[in-house]
Amino acid sequence: MRVNYKLKQVKFFCDLYFSKSRCFVVRQFLLIFLLILSLSLSFQNSIMAQDFPVEIKNDSATLNQWFGHKENGKKARITPLPYIGYLPETKILGGGALLLTCRVSKDSTLPFSYSELTFTYTQNHQAILENDIFFYIGHHYIVKGLFGYEKYPDRFWGLGPNTPSGAEEKYDSQRIFANMAFLRKVKGRFYVGIKYRLVKMYNMSHISGISSLTTEDYKGSLSNGLGPAFIYDSRDNILTPSKGMYFSLLNPNYGGLLGSTHRFSGVEYDFRKFVRINSKQVLAFQTTGNFITGHPPFGMYALLGSDMDMRGYYKGRYRDKDYMSIQAEYRRFLFWRIGVAAFAGVGSVNSTVGKLLTTVPKYSIGGGIRLKLNRKENINLRMDYAFGSDSNSGLYIFLSEAF
Repeated sequence: MRVNYKLKQVKFFCDLYFSKSRCFVVRQFLLIFLLILSLSLSFQNSIMAQDFPVEIKNDSATLNQWFGHKENGKKARITPLPYIGYLPETKILGGGALLLTCRVSKDSTLPFSYSELTFTYTQNHQAILENDIFFYIGHHYIVKGLFGYEKYPDRFWGLGPNTPSGAEEKYDSQRIFANMAFLRKVKGRFYVGIKYRLVKMYNMSHISGISSLTTEDYKGSLSNGLGPAFIYDSRDNILTPSKGMYFSLLNPNYGGLLGSTHRFSGVEYDFRKFVRINSKQVLAFQTTGNFITGHPPFGMYALLGSDMDMRGYYKGRYRDKDYMSIQAEYRRFLFWRIGVAAFAGVGSVNSTVGKLLTTVPKYSIGGGIRLKLNRKENINLRMDYAFGSDSNSGLYIFLSEAF
């Protein structure tokens, strides 16, 4: 019965793809949706409840939720995880991961920690090898982070809120990166700690387009930063929240003492609020900001556009020292495992806060479909399409909500 039920789910989307979708774009959406669904149907493990701050849009957190342990007495477990998705920056992406879940001590009351080694290859010939970790050290301390290597052809349009599409420059680079945090639970859902970030860009080369990047830019850069972190997280579900709040405030400082080639600092905030209207409807709100002082390398400027906020823009389509955005999203469950969402937001970049506040903002508007992969733990696969200013648009297919 269980197998037949799964086959009926696949048959439903196959029938839709072959008989009802005449538009090429819709057929492309459904094809990717089918591929992800076919992978997801093979995993049936329960999801463990987690009570920790996670900066959402973290695939490893999603996988840790989805493939976490039951209380079965096993100390460690390794799970292979294939996956596939779609982003404007990568187009179709796919790969595999090895997820290790374990407890770092013999204390059986501790939640399980994880380490996930992932390899991703994209349609745009980008290769990413990364390791994502999340360790509970006792009941009050958390070590979390993402570090790895990527060979990543990318695009640059210059600095400022009004760079023309014709200013696009394609370049190749290799990067070593680390984004780590050591956090201590102070009280309830409030955490304080230290944030460490490393980005080394090297072996850069021009591919095509206008040469906006300078000779100095193509020499590469090293950004090594350290600073305080403050996080509050009361969401009921970190992947598909329906109530609660999330707030993070970071202050990384990149200086010569840490070996950085450029001296600069930043203040970054992320505030989210979720309101449950009823069992089928949720309103979600988010505002984010990044304010940089000093002289960062071009790859460390504040970026407009991502799969989380200002959807519809290539990540980094606009960039400058200061960035701020606000968005709202309406989410509604319809029937079976199907839901829908509609969202709208505005945001902008500029060189100072004063200019930022007087800049005409870019808009982001769109909607999408939700497929509930796990009813018990409320885990969704989302497929969004977003439109932005200046003919920008983008497709996003990923596990979990955007924020």
